[in-house]
Amino acid sequence: MSRDASSPIGSEKMLDDYFFSVEDVAFAARANFAGGARAFYDAMDADECYAALSRRVRLNDGLAKLVYERVVALSKVSSDPDYENPLDVALAAYLRILLYSSPALAINAARVIADTPRIWWAEHLASKVRARAGSDILEFSREPNVEAMTSRQFSLPDSFLANRASTQLIRLQAKPNG
Repeated sequence: MSRDASSPIGSEKMLDDYFFSVEDVAFAARANFAGGARAFYDAMDADECYAALSRRVRLNDGLAKLVYERVVALSKVSSDPDYENPLDVALAAYLRILLYSSPALAINAARVIADTPRIWWAEHLASKVRARAGSDILEFSREPNVEAMTSRQFSLPDSFLANRASTQLIRLQAKPNG
């Protein structure tokens, strides 16, 4: 079923364009050029297609499933064993989008990413998500001493939570396996 660009999801062609842009070597190069995690996430945020896809996914629950399916598909793509997986940055970008749009899918995506060879950024973020996935709630915040946070707190760099309120808690409800 085709959707027009004015629908909440937008056209399938537009979504394909966003996916293509996030998976493109130019996006990966800009993000990888960054020195450190903060600059890495800032480079992501500066990309128009990444930002547009992130906004659309947050506004439409159905798109999160498409992003998750993209993670599953990309994690199965084979790449040259002598080099970094060229889809590392795309996987990290999609996981980051899922963290804010569908926490349960983010946890599942982090588990899928665990089996993807030769990645760094995606695994770096996914390992933090997986480390807390066994608990009932994951909480993400910029500020480490927020009263509302529990002992299960998980702090991320400011740039990860860019364009958000000073303190933003996101509860990730872990789904039981099986």
